[in-house]
Amino acid sequence: VNRRTGQHKMMNAPGEPIDFEAGLSVMSSWLDKQSPRIRFSKAIKLFADGAMFSQLMQMNAPGYIDGHKGEWLMTPEVLAQGVTTFWQAGWQIHVHVNGDGGMDSVLSALQTEQDKAPRFDHRFFMHHVGFSTAAQSRQMAALGAHASVNPYYVHALADDYAKLGLGPERAAQITRSGDMLRQGIRVSFHSDFMMAPTEPLFLAWCAATRTTASGAVAAPTERLSLVQALRGITIDAAWALKMDHEIGSIVAGKHADLCLLADDPFEFGVDRLNDVRVAGTLFQGAMHLLDEPIASFHTKPVNANPLGQRLAGLFTNWSTRYRPIPPRCCGVYGDTCDLGRQWASYLQSKTL
Repeated sequence: VNRRTGQHKMMNAPGEPIDFEAGLSVMSSWLDKQSPRIRFSKAIKLFADGAMFSQLMQMNAPGYIDGHKGEWLMTPEVLAQGVTTFWQAGWQIHVHVNGDGGMDSVLSALQTEQDKAPRFDHRFFMHHVGFSTAAQSRQMAALGAHASVNPYYVHALADDYAKLGLGPERAAQITRSGDMLRQGIRVSFHSDFMMAPTEPLFLAWCAATRTTASGAVAAPTERLSLVQALRGITIDAAWALKMDHEIGSIVAGKHADLCLLADDPFEFGVDRLNDVRVAGTLFQGAMHLLDEPIASFHTKPVNANPLGQRLAGLFTNWSTRYRPIPPRCCGVYGDTCDLGRQWASYLQSKTL
């Protein structure tokens, strides 16, 4: 439902023109409606290619090893129009992009605008960045772009995408945070829930160790130091939102909104970062403590979820073509959004 008009409308086709000027006008009217708890940023999020979990990101040659094709959410032409509109209006631009083919379209749009009307400290952000190349990292840096990545992709998908879709070389290079940091790009992390757990320390562990679900390490040169990983969930995340003058680090004059930890990450180190326990928060001067400090739900593998076991029992008499996917990941509820692992389990069942 369009909240402005109240009309029901399906999403536009990827190549259908969008009235970005109308959107800019409506969103601009919201900027003066701030409150202590609600903030409207002078920022827009656009979309390039499809999702990482569905393997619909646009991939350059050699493409997907099984021959299927990715999808556009906005064709390069439509995306470029959106970038032009909001770039010329002085807005910060965030773009959902997952494949190297999608990244080419985003970089082309940004290059065009920088050539026509250069901006400095524009904080143009690539979101998710499932697979990109080293050359694209260099171009991002040259254009002043930065990245908010989902490091859970490495943990959840690298093993399976080595067999399905990408092959081992490209699957190992999923979310190349280390390379981007070496190019001087700011890298922060997000969960994109439900695409990853809402656990910042676990996401930092994923980025720092690049440990896959099987326990392997994907592309060791892309691992991060402890400080780099912690910056991705603190000051660099605040910088991505243009809020680093208010939050993200403990500095006189900033808001004292803090996460209280029961353990010292520098004592635990990178490999045990997901074991660090959260004791509570300090928000607007009030302390909010948990009854007991807790670490990530992903610190130890979970073999089965009791509710899942009961539900699975409902299907035991059905055709073997329909069988529950065993929760092989280390999530509390299994890994229901890991399409790659579901594919692998289905293929191994030999019921096709």
